[in-house]
Amino acid sequence: MIKAPLEGIKVLDFTHEVAGPHCTMLLGDLGAEIIKVEAPVRGDRGRYWVGMLETIYVVNNRNKRSIVLDLKTEEGKRYARELVKMVDVIVENFVPGTMKKFGLDYESVKEINPRIIYCSISGYGQTGPYSTRPAWDPIIEAESGLMSLTGDPEPCLPSRIPASIVDYGTAVYAALAIVAAILYREKTGKGQYIDISMLDISTLWAGYWIAWSSITGKIRERMGSAAPVGAPYQVFKTMDSYIFIAAFEDEHWKKFCEVLKLEELLNDPRFSTKEKRYENRQALLEKIIPIIAKWRKEDLEKALTAAGVPCAPVKDTIEVAKHPQLLHRNMILEIEYKGQKMKVPGIPFKLSECQLKIRRPPPPIPGQDTEEVLREFGLIK
Repeated sequence: MIKAPLEGIKVLDFTHEVAGPHCTMLLGDLGAEIIKVEAPVRGDRGRYWVGMLETIYVVNNRNKRSIVLDLKTEEGKRYARELVKMVDVIVENFVPGTMKKFGLDYESVKEINPRIIYCSISGYGQTGPYSTRPAWDPIIEAESGLMSLTGDPEPCLPSRIPASIVDYGTAVYAALAIVAAILYREKTGKGQYIDISMLDISTLWAGYWIAWSSITGKIRERMGSAAPVGAPYQVFKTMDSYIFIAAFEDEHWKKFCEVLKLEELLNDPRFSTKEKRYENRQALLEKIIPIIAKWRKEDLEKALTAAGVPCAPVKDTIEVAKHPQLLHRNMILEIEYKGQKMKVPGIPFKLSECQLKIRRPPPPIPGQDTEEVLREFGLIK
C-alpha cells in the first residue's frame, strides 16, 4: 500500500539555508526519501544564522537524513558519484558553477545516471549577466520590484517581507517542477534539468504591478497596508491592537457602517460608490479612524464577522501558534530539538488517500546518518 505520493523516490539534497532545504522538505513531506549532504563540521549554514536560534534550519529540514561528505576530497566526490547512480532527484542551490567544480553538475551526472532529475535553485538563474551573483531573499525582493511596493509612503523606506517569502515561494515552484519532471519521466523514461531562479519567481509575483505600470507609465506608490482597490481596505489601530478591514465593496461598506453606527456616511455623496470612496479616501479615513480606535480588537472582529464584513486581527507569532483553525488542521505542531520543545508549522498538504506525517525530526547533528546511509546503499560494509 502506497502511504505517500512520492514514496520510493530518492532525493540527494545538496542544499543549504532556506530555498533549497524547503524544497526538499516538501518532497520529503510527500513521502520522498531525502538524503541531505552537509559540509564537514559546520553543516548547513542555516544552522548558524546569528540570532535565529537554529530555527531557520529546524523548520526546513524535517523528514531527512543527514550525511557529511567533503566534496573537496576525492573520497567525498567518489561517494557522491556512487550515490548519484542510485537516486532519482538531485537538488542544489549553490552559486552557479559550484557543482561543476566538484564534477557533480548536470552534464557530468547524467553521464552516470541518464534518468536523473536535476534541479538547480539560484538567485538569478544559471545563465545571463547576473547569474554568478550570490543572492539572499531581500536582495531579490529589491531586484524584482517587490520591495518598491512594500512599506509605508515616503518619507519611509521601502520594506522587505521578513519571512524569506521569496525563498519559500521559489522552493514551492521548484518542488512543483520536480514533481512534473517525475511525471514526465514516467511517461517518457527521460530525466531532465530544471533551472529555478528566485528573481524569476519574485518577478512573477510582482506581475500585475508590472502590467499596471506598462499601461499607465506610472510607478505604484507605497501605501502601507492599503491598496488602490477601494476603501476602507487596510490595517486600522484599535484600542488595544490592530485589525485589517476589507469593507470596500458596496455590500460590505453598508454593513461596516451599521456595525460602527456610521449610517450618516451612507448618505454622503463622497462615499456613495466604491470608486468615490477610494477617490475620497483621506476624508473617509478621517471619519472612521477615531471610531475604530474606540473598539477593542476582539470585539470589533466579532461584530464585523457576524455582519459578514471581511476582516482579520493582526496576530503576532505567539498568537498564531494558538490559532484554532491552524490547530484544527494540524498546522501547528510541537517538536523537540536538542532538548528544546518548540512550535513549528505542520504539513500543508491534505490528501484524502494519504496520511502524511513527520517521519523524522530535523537531524540535530550534521552527518549523524552518514554510516547508515552509506551502508544502506552498499558503499561501505
